[in-house]
Amino acid sequence: MTFPVLAFTPNGVMPYTHYENILRVMKHEYEKDWYDDLELIDSNGMCVVVRSTKIVREPFFAKLFGRMVEVEIQEAERLADYDVNAVRSRVLEFLSIYPDMYRSAGIYDAILRRVIQAENIMQIVRAFAD
Repeated sequence: MTFPVLAFTPNGVMPYTHYENILRVMKHEYEKDWYDDLELIDSNGMCVVVRSTKIVREPFFAKLFGRMVEVEIQEAERLADYDVNAVRSRVLEFLSIYPDMYRSAGIYDAILRRVIQAENIMQIVRAFAD
């Protein structure tokens, strides 16, 4: 995969600039099936779906207070390569379903405008990462 990537999570679209960042998650999100069929689209349009993970590092505070845990991706499947229009459609669908995170941060309109105007997948990814 070419980073940065977009992850289509249970909470919306999330940008990840490095592979290691995908492997860290809040324990309560992991327990709510954060990684179940997590779809990742890289900046070239390659789509990979995470099929299974396991916790490999759980600091003591994570056990007590639900902090970050580290996971290992055990199984992933490459689905397809998407073009810019397919990625744009997928992102716009998620933005319409999960707008709250972006609206509360005051960036929803800017992201929406950048996604609609993007000429390539990297520009769509950068709409979230910049």
